[in-house]
Amino acid sequence: MLASVESPRPPIDYVPRKYKVAGALTLCLLFLGGLTCVAARSGPTANVYDDAPPQIAPRPQAITMSPEMLPDRSAGQPIQSEFAGASLDPTEDEVAAIIAKVESEEWFGVYVNGEKVGFSRIISRPARPGEPPSYLIALDEVVRSSIDGLVDVHQNDRAWRYSATKPFRLLSLETRETSTAGVITRRFSFDLEGGVLETSVDGRVERKPLAPTRETVASSLGVEPDLVAVGARSSSLSFDDVLLKDLEWQTTVARKFSRTLSGVEVPVAVLESYAPHDQSKYTAETAHLGRLLSVSMGEGFVMKAEPKRQATQGIGSMDAIHDGVAVDRPLGDPSKIRSLTLILTTGKDFAPPDGPNQRVTPVGAGRYRLELSAVPGASEQPGEREESLAPSATIDSDHATIRLAAQQIVKADDSEQARVAALVDYVARTVEDSYESNLGTASQVLARKSGDCSEHTLLFVALARAAGLPAREISGLVYASDLERSFVWHAWAEVLVDGRWVAVDPTFGEAQANATHIKLGTERDARWVAYSKLRIEWTK
Repeated sequence: MLASVESPRPPIDYVPRKYKVAGALTLCLLFLGGLTCVAARSGPTANVYDDAPPQIAPRPQAITMSPEMLPDRSAGQPIQSEFAGASLDPTEDEVAAIIAKVESEEWFGVYVNGEKVGFSRIISRPARPGEPPSYLIALDEVVRSSIDGLVDVHQNDRAWRYSATKPFRLLSLETRETSTAGVITRRFSFDLEGGVLETSVDGRVERKPLAPTRETVASSLGVEPDLVAVGARSSSLSFDDVLLKDLEWQTTVARKFSRTLSGVEVPVAVLESYAPHDQSKYTAETAHLGRLLSVSMGEGFVMKAEPKRQATQGIGSMDAIHDGVAVDRPLGDPSKIRSLTLILTTGKDFAPPDGPNQRVTPVGAGRYRLELSAVPGASEQPGEREESLAPSATIDSDHATIRLAAQQIVKADDSEQARVAALVDYVARTVEDSYESNLGTASQVLARKSGDCSEHTLLFVALARAAGLPAREISGLVYASDLERSFVWHAWAEVLVDGRWVAVDPTFGEAQANATHIKLGTERDARWVAYSKLRIEWTK
């Protein structure tokens, strides 16, 4: 049996959750950040859906996921349809004019490689009578995934509340993540001095202090095509609820054109956003009054505005095994492979990372020769050590149970190699292989002791950081076996040993990962998941 095959989970863990009014991301990095805007025109608008949306037949195992699954955000009053679009970098007076009137509910279908896998809803509205003075933006999303036929439905609900007075700062963020593994809720509360995170996992509530945030509602409003010029640029800060700090997003107006929607020709602006912290790039199309038409990443991920009924029906899934990448010949026992040469085709705009253990040579458009070897990888770069020792919302290496376990597993006078080997061995022996976990924190994995490759990796990275070893999550592909004869989605780790990043696989118990591991992303950089045309060929 394959020990662990990981589908690109709707990885809230990897996703910056910032693009709220103008977009949403459901699976893996559908995000367009840093949109700022100025009050412009407002009022009712025609629908923004294409007159003839593509009809994509779901797989036979498709299921219907009801919109009634989503939380009620109405506070007892119907959600109105009042929109306003604006340009970049708004003044506070202009923001005030927008949030005083904009109230909307928008629905989106989410597609991966042409197949619908979920839906999302964005609600924006002022506070209702009886609610604290604030402006609410809520992003609720449901996606379906499977591993070799084992189905899981993931629901992620998030609600931001901003001050209704200048400077419209972020007051709170409430998140709720639901899957077959259970429910994780988090509440982030902020004032001028700082913040507090309250996390509820498996019935346990824990509190953690936070630094203050500079996020404001200005970075979450829609963009009016008529009020932006091609080439215009903007940057904004948004609080990242995984890394627990503000991150910068940069947005550029790439081009403008007209499109006919519901028989009316409307202007459309194409916005490109870039996240320096993880190199992610996203593209969005917005129409009159800031209405979002689509958000996409790479060639494979698209979130498309649809009527509520269409958005919530005909949903299929991705299967981590059936959607793997086949290879043209058997490679043998992967645990014994110390070197391997392959040709990887990725599509445009993405190249796999290069390093001593993964030599990458372009051999054509979107084609790369990979020389893989089971040796230490790249040297340490400035800032990597500190970043790879810090706790996060998911890698809770500062949790008491994680710290205690790390102290019990490793000995202070052991070499770095010995400590790494002990941690890898502990995770491999302790965590039972299960495709049904989808746990949200390392401490939760330690408590339940079950999971697939992402849970193994999550726990290892947290234990390593608690033991003083810089470690980070890696995503990519690994050869399953000659039975499957394919590379499958997988997660493993890198740990800093003697100044070099060493690949380890705690799922397979490998203190030096075998050479069939194809590294495509580090930590939150999961751009590769959006490229649907991956192909692998063996070569000498």
